[in-house]
Amino acid sequence: MDLIRHPFLLWPLLGLFLLLLIDKVLLIPVVRENTSHYMKLEDKFYESRWDLFPEMVRDYERRSKNGERLGVILGTSRSSEFSTKEIAHHIPRSFTYNFSAPQAGHSYHAYWLDKIMKSGVKPAFVILESGAIPLSENTNRFPLTHSLDLPFIWEHLELFPASSDPDWKGGGGFSTDDLERFLLNRLFASYRFPLDLRAAAKNREKQIFPDPFKGLQITTGIQIHRQVTANIASVNLENLGGLPNPHTLELPEHLMQANARAVALEHLPNPYKVSRTQAHCLRFIVETLASAQIPLLIYYPPVVSQFSRVKEEIGATKQVEEGMVTLLRDISSRYPAAKIAIADVDRDSPMHCRIFFDAIHIAGRCYPELTEKLTTKLKTTGGF
Repeated sequence: MDLIRHPFLLWPLLGLFLLLLIDKVLLIPVVRENTSHYMKLEDKFYESRWDLFPEMVRDYERRSKNGERLGVILGTSRSSEFSTKEIAHHIPRSFTYNFSAPQAGHSYHAYWLDKIMKSGVKPAFVILESGAIPLSENTNRFPLTHSLDLPFIWEHLELFPASSDPDWKGGGGFSTDDLERFLLNRLFASYRFPLDLRAAAKNREKQIFPDPFKGLQITTGIQIHRQVTANIASVNLENLGGLPNPHTLELPEHLMQANARAVALEHLPNPYKVSRTQAHCLRFIVETLASAQIPLLIYYPPVVSQFSRVKEEIGATKQVEEGMVTLLRDISSRYPAAKIAIADVDRDSPMHCRIFFDAIHIAGRCYPELTEKLTTKLKTTGGF
């Protein structure tokens, strides 16, 4: 027994165990909030959906017996402020759960739709946010870090892709790089929640926080983080997943034009290319709902006009529109009874309310008008 005769051989194993133990310390909530920037809240939004899901299943079992209809919203942060009460005003006897999350692509949407359908829940309708952002490779980062699970990724894994181009008629899926990133995030806390000493110092500094009830408050970053986290937890179940955006800056569209290129640079690759993974997952969503004859409304959210021009310049608009036409034509030929509609808000029926807090996020006060436009289209499609 070399380890008994030479105990020093144990030191590498003990050192590895100690490193793994220190790594897991980063998962402790108080450590996480002190070592990450106070406005780094994406994990909170994604984790809130795990609390929402079992509540939705129980709610569906109870309310569907009374003839009420379940709606599901799948989107990014641009879809997070839809109100279940406002939707019920237009679609009576409905209750709508919102599974949107910041910078979530169709891989994330497909994951939750898969879980919902496998749980025995059959929505009466689904509203899906799509377009250049959810179809971008950039939107895979947060879901791989804070959501998804290994069985779903394995089921949609593409080991040997014949091409890097999106295949709107069948191919695609998660890459081996995606699988590696997912596993690293699950195995190592330091990979998922990297230690940021500069953020830790920033968290202790005094900040100005616009409290919606008390007005401007001077407090620390840590206190802001705790307050926003508590707000997310309190409204998550109350609003059936609808989470108001914590940003309070709201300006008319013309004052947001200069922000468009900066936002495009943050969210869209240039030149633009539709993600093979996201195209595959979009197809999974559309095909799943078409086969079950569940009405689906795919909508493109309103943006400032300059952002639309940037999308056209980098080729995003053309790629998304041509791909969507190919996909829906193929699905419609295979599922003639499918109920699918597309609402391009800015092109089909521009909104009167044009207040934004950045180039792609419309202000909360505009959601009633947006809701009316989408539900009108949905009622025509689904026959409500």
